[in-house]
Amino acid sequence: MGKEKTHINLVVIGHVDSGKSTTTGHIIYKLGGIDRRTIEKFEKESAEMGKGSFKYAWVLDKLKAERERGITIDIALWKFETPRYFFTVIDAPGHKDFIKNMITGTSQADVALLVVPAEVGGFEGAFSKEGQTKEHALLAFTLGVKQIVVGVNKMDTVKYSEDRYEEIKKEVKDYLKKVGYQADKVDFIPISGFEGDNLIEKSDKTPWYKGRTLIEALDTMEPYNEILFTYIFIYFFFFFFFFFFFFFFFFKFTSDIFHFKNIFLYFIYSNDKVNTLFKKEKVKAHNL
Repeated sequence: MGKEKTHINLVVIGHVDSGKSTTTGHIIYKLGGIDRRTIEKFEKESAEMGKGSFKYAWVLDKLKAERERGITIDIALWKFETPRYFFTVIDAPGHKDFIKNMITGTSQADVALLVVPAEVGGFEGAFSKEGQTKEHALLAFTLGVKQIVVGVNKMDTVKYSEDRYEEIKKEVKDYLKKVGYQADKVDFIPISGFEGDNLIEKSDKTPWYKGRTLIEALDTMEPYNEILFTYIFIYFFFFFFFFFFFFFFFFKFTSDIFHFKNIFLYFIYSNDKVNTLFKKEKVKAHNL
């Protein structure tokens, strides 16, 4: 019997209409979390409501109110399996009216997937002061989610433009660095949540992109308890290292002092004249 895979909590964050639920729903479908019949059912229902592009989002957006409004209101929990981990997906709402629900979901996460839209105007709105992208990234870091992956979504709307991808990557990367993330180590993946590009497999529509797919990037993450253990081990090692050398040099220094004192005393008491004088003084003291 093989070793059970480690569980990781993944929160999906980003501005409303960034394509978080669609991206997550498509991943769950691709990895066997739901069957083809269910997707066809969602596709039919969403088309009847004039929202055909929402078929994958409906995997997560189960509430009727969410389907009618086309946004996620509460956090949604789903699972999928990668070669390395079992992921529990927390799809956080992107609308500012439901920020409390977003905080609840993020506080439970080991890793964050920040979804930003590449569409012209969409990114600018999501990344503005009125948008939720920056606030979500800041909240995630503040709540202790130090591992993040960025999905530059809706690349199909900009014809998979490398220039647009690089433009968005630079802006988001600069902001993540200000927040406190190690931005140089963050994966920025050009994806299409609806079309499925670079989610599981490399897309031939982005030949200029040489990095990981979204699932490959997520599989490089570490669960929080392992990270915590690593930090504790490092701190303990340096603590032990410091005190070991402190006491080593302290005892060496003091032993050198005692050694010098013994040599000094030996030199004094081995001198014949000093010894004779010392004996005379000792006799005088005895006769008093």
